[in-house]
Amino acid sequence: MVTIRDVAKEAGVSAASVSRFYNAPALLAREKYEVIAAAIKKLNYSPNQMGRGLRTMRSGKILVILPTMLNPIYQKILNTIDEACVRCALSVFVCVSGNNPFRERELLGMVVNGFTDGVILLSSMLPAEELRALSERIPLVCALESEAGVDGIGTVSINNELAVREVVQHFIDNGHRRIALISGMNEYDSTEERRRGYLAALTEAGIQTSPEYISDGRYGYASGEKAMSYFLSLGDKRPTAVLALSDAMAIGAIVQAKRSGLIVGRDLAVSGFDDTGIAAEYDPTITSVHQPREQIGQTAFDLLIEAMKTGNKERRVILGHKLLIRESSNFVYKGE
Repeated sequence: MVTIRDVAKEAGVSAASVSRFYNAPALLAREKYEVIAAAIKKLNYSPNQMGRGLRTMRSGKILVILPTMLNPIYQKILNTIDEACVRCALSVFVCVSGNNPFRERELLGMVVNGFTDGVILLSSMLPAEELRALSERIPLVCALESEAGVDGIGTVSINNELAVREVVQHFIDNGHRRIALISGMNEYDSTEERRRGYLAALTEAGIQTSPEYISDGRYGYASGEKAMSYFLSLGDKRPTAVLALSDAMAIGAIVQAKRSGLIVGRDLAVSGFDDTGIAAEYDPTITSVHQPREQIGQTAFDLLIEAMKTGNKERRVILGHKLLIRESSNFVYKGE
């Protein structure tokens, strides 16, 4: 079967240019338009069935809103969504909300006003009632977040609570009882689910939970440094194992521990979360929870297309995760 990439290769242009041929021909130079048209005729290409169905949509565009470009977890998700759009002759707009609800509302107005046909949210700062009302007006999918308690929204995520419970149990199995958490300074469902998993795992193991072993950060390197500095200031009561809810925070924590003369994996156990590319390459390699980012992106796209074509907006998908144990958590605690 001839694909849009075959047409692009024949015409000597990008797949995005072929997509524009169908969705925004005015943006193409006349020469490029003609060479694409010739390639389409030569290869007898027509967009796939999904693409034909989507041409009835108003704009042929979808919107992806994310809180920041700095978190590496978003890269593969965005790449997958973009590739799916190219295959279906759709255009994608990626916009950053900066965790600002006013900016998020402004961006969602692009869908409400028909500039784009649907939206994938990689996080949201809007209250549940507002998201529910929006989902009645526009096709809307949430990725990475479960949006618990919000009806009428398609979601795709992992089981965050279970993932964190597995990390904490890994620490417990290695003899740790002073286990700290570097959490997130936000109200995302995923953050609350992970915190709940941390507390539940400790309680089930008969380990008393303590607020002094929880530090809230912003998912970046500096937050990990700051949290580890605080934990080390506890002296004899310092944690022997630390779970950071992002790989970036885990690296910050590891660097701060090194500055204090500790060897992570020998004197202290550390885990990250998300299994971004750096986790397997850092020294020491970092134990982390792997999220299937390509599958998250493709599933979010599929859910949005379903909502756009059929109006079905309420499918909730939980994907599998993996705890990848590496050098940073090798430390087996044997007591004082």
